[in-house]
Amino acid sequence: MKTCMVRSTIFFSDRTVDVQLCFCISIAQYEDSQEKPQEMAKTKEQLEEEKQAALSQRIVPLDLSGMDTEALKAKAKELHDILYKLESEKYDLDDRYKRQQYDVSVPYVLRM
Repeated sequence: MKTCMVRSTIFFSDRTVDVQLCFCISIAQYEDSQEKPQEMAKTKEQLEEEKQAALSQRIVPLDLSGMDTEALKAKAKELHDILYKLESEKYDLDDRYKRQQYDVSVPYVLRM
């Protein structure tokens, strides 16, 4: 893991603020970034084939044959609950991301 320090000065009309940022990068992250140009060299067809292969492994076909009305209603409720939970998590993560972006972009001194 490599730690980097960045110092910068932000000039405002009424004051100047010195900012020091510290971030870490692991060797794995660096190596992953080196592999990205190889992925970009793939054709659209190859990317689409990889996407379809990944989706076929993750998505299980829904077997609704032989279900009566009550079983179908129960299955619909179960799927609705899963979607509701996922949407809630997505909203929370999006809110957390926005807050982190704000924390990174606005110096701590200005948030007081």
